[in-house]
Amino acid sequence: MTTLTAGQGRHFALLCRYGLGLPAPLAMAWWAALSASDDRECRWLARKFGTYRGSDSAFCKWIFWAIPPKRLVEALETLHKEGRLGRREATTIQDAILHLMGQGDWK
Repeated sequence: MTTLTAGQGRHFALLCRYGLGLPAPLAMAWWAALSASDDRECRWLARKFGTYRGSDSAFCKWIFWAIPPKRLVEALETLHKEGRLGRREATTIQDAILHLMGQGDWK
């Protein structure tokens, strides 16, 4: 299990707020779900997010460079199946990801 520090959670919430337009409570729920997941991919994502050290405004570019959108959406489905995120939470985050992706390639 990935250890979540309060600082990492706040940083992740800020990145999600400015990068994806997500409210802080939803970002914190996503982070907590990733950190507690039993799934190897979700734990990898939590570690990957924890390594980000850029500006809040560059987060969107970084996230799609470092992590293909398809992996994010699939991980959100896994978190929902594990019961770590509700359907509404997972869908809201997925919608934000797909909105930012726009007409980009689905990989």
